[in-house]
Amino acid sequence: MNAKIKVLVCTGRGWYSEAFVAMFRENGCETRLTEYPSSSVLKLERKNPFSRIHPWLQLRKTNRAILDAVETFKPDLVFVVNGEELFPETVKSIAAETKVAHWAVDGVSGLKMHLESLGNYHRNYVFEPTDVPLVPGSRYLSLGADTRRYFPRKTEKLLDVSFVGSPHADRLPLLEKLAKESAGKFGFAVFGPFGNVDPAAFPHLCACIRKNGTLSHDEIAEIYSQSKISLNPHHSHSKVGVNPRVFEIAACGAFQLCSEQRSLADFFPGGEVPTYKNADDLLRKIEYFLKNADERERLAEVARERTERGNTFAARGRTILEDMLGKLPKHEPKFSVVTVCRNAEKTIERTIRSVVAQTYPNKEFVVVDGASTDGTLGIIEKYREQIDVFVSEPDKGVYDAMNKAVSLATGDYVIFINADDYLYDENVLQRAAEVPEADFLFGGQYDLCPDGRLLPAKNLDGLDAYHLFRGFFAHQTIFAKRNLWERFGGFDQNYKICADRDWLCRCFVSGEMTTAKINSVIAVYGLGGSSGANHKKEKELLLKRNMGEMRVERSLLRLEKIFRGILLKTGLHGVLIETVKRRFQKKYPSREL
Repeated sequence: MNAKIKVLVCTGRGWYSEAFVAMFRENGCETRLTEYPSSSVLKLERKNPFSRIHPWLQLRKTNRAILDAVETFKPDLVFVVNGEELFPETVKSIAAETKVAHWAVDGVSGLKMHLESLGNYHRNYVFEPTDVPLVPGSRYLSLGADTRRYFPRKTEKLLDVSFVGSPHADRLPLLEKLAKESAGKFGFAVFGPFGNVDPAAFPHLCACIRKNGTLSHDEIAEIYSQSKISLNPHHSHSKVGVNPRVFEIAACGAFQLCSEQRSLADFFPGGEVPTYKNADDLLRKIEYFLKNADERERLAEVARERTERGNTFAARGRTILEDMLGKLPKHEPKFSVVTVCRNAEKTIERTIRSVVAQTYPNKEFVVVDGASTDGTLGIIEKYREQIDVFVSEPDKGVYDAMNKAVSLATGDYVIFINADDYLYDENVLQRAAEVPEADFLFGGQYDLCPDGRLLPAKNLDGLDAYHLFRGFFAHQTIFAKRNLWERFGGFDQNYKICADRDWLCRCFVSGEMTTAKINSVIAVYGLGGSSGANHKKEKELLLKRNMGEMRVERSLLRLEKIFRGILLKTGLHGVLIETVKRRFQKKYPSREL
């Protein structure tokens, strides 16, 4: 396997530190973060020599930590964000050893450093186009959306108009007028650190504050998803460029009205993000879009698709890697293969051997045993060195064990191959790594009868809400992105048999999943386990909870079952099934890559 590209990210502690790391990690890089207290080299120029002592000690510690990280990690790229804390000598030293780049994610005129020191970097990126002439050799690179945090959420539109942000002086008059004019016309909710805003000067604005203080990324994304209109006025740092909020709102599938920015059309050339000129224009457009929900939702969906295609932090990471190193890492996702078991001495060894035989290198094997009392633990012990994570303790059932396993896994994808099942051959993971990256990867399966016979392979023609509704799936053939458990929660242990199907339904009814098909068999599924029992009651319960009654679709499928023979003879069977599929896809859209 080729060595991974190593990236060292250096940044003061701040709002986007995790995103700066993830944008390289999601591109397959081995990434390390050196984070330090925010400060500035300009503090060493204070007139009072005694006031320089503490900053000097702190900055010396920061620069030593960065140089030590470069020496031990040996990165291919050192990526510095707003490098106000780095001595020029530190940057020169790094530049002599490896590539080093700097990203000014605020206007460069606001950086607390001498701009000429930016000449020590091999490349500078600026988030505001008008800053390019100020930093010779720099390139414009806007921020993007961190789609680990900003993604569509299935929630009611509880807010008419919302604003999330800081009370910059140039925003306050607009927000005050909007708050005043909203009375009796529409709801206006404000979120952010507005504690120092004078209620006497801005009484209507202060009356609209729902939460005063700094919000987390997840709280902000939830507000966007709950808003019919998200307001996005830029502040003075963004003269013609766009702020990251443009992409974050869009990534949530939410609609926004944005202040006019010249470069906005570069990212959304079809006018998917409507703009306003002034407060009166904004009020007119709020009134119009509150009345036209269909148009609002259409624009928001197109903006989301454009953002996902090329305006994420991961996309910015690809731009930087290609620019700085002339290459991207080979796509090598990490797969976590999970086996949960209890008293499975008759079949567990076959399962284990199918996993440890995999030729693909970037994998981990997680085994969670429910305190077996037969010979299972002895068999597991034979392969202990080839099992990355092993736990044996009492649990509350198979779905409790599966939730536990997910919490222990560290891979990009998780697949469950439990004790009655096994991977089809030694190249399953290799083939999975070769398809496009998506939320779900899926393939085919063989069924293993209790008498040892293998039934012909079952190959899904798709993985979506329709197939889940009909029960056409097996979790042994599905690789799921691990971050989906963060977004949609774990398996619901109230279900005894169908919690895996319920979890998949929760994901797919969100209307945002992507899938990729692996054109080969993934696993051999052992018939006769608990999932083969009659679970009609649980199935009906989970379908009703996740998808509602679906009366029309049920009626059409009932006709298909009753008149299947006639429909096949007349050629109408395919027409009926495609009609049902389209209805599901319209209500719960997903996309196969």
